[in-house]
Amino acid sequence: MKGGLTFDYLLKYLKKDVEIDGDELKIYLEKLEEDDYIKKEEKEYIENGDKVKGVYYYRKQRGIDFYYWGGYQKADIEKVKIENEREEQIIRDKRIVRLTSWIAFGTLAAAVYYILEILDHFFQIYPVIKKN
Repeated sequence: MKGGLTFDYLLKYLKKDVEIDGDELKIYLEKLEEDDYIKKEEKEYIENGDKVKGVYYYRKQRGIDFYYWGGYQKADIEKVKIENEREEQIIRDKRIVRLTSWIAFGTLAAAVYYILEILDHFFQIYPVIKKN
């Protein structure tokens, strides 16, 4: 791995564009490391002529891909889209169940009606009312 950035350099670089403190940056770096997007290594480096032991942060290939595909913001948007699709699917499923229930009820009512008609045809189960 070539390159790598120190914590101090990252903090100084980011402060140009964003209001961020060291604790907040540590949280972000830990999250990126936990998600396997960056690698953290302790190394010696030279700063102002002195050897200093510090931590270097390297982007892994997965981290580079993650950055180019939109990062956490894009991942959050995808999660919201998936959640919305699930909610829509649940609504559609409920509507299909309701429609199927109505069709089943109508079919049952028609079956009872036609069974009674068949029984009446063969056994005259309905009373015959004669009009005078």
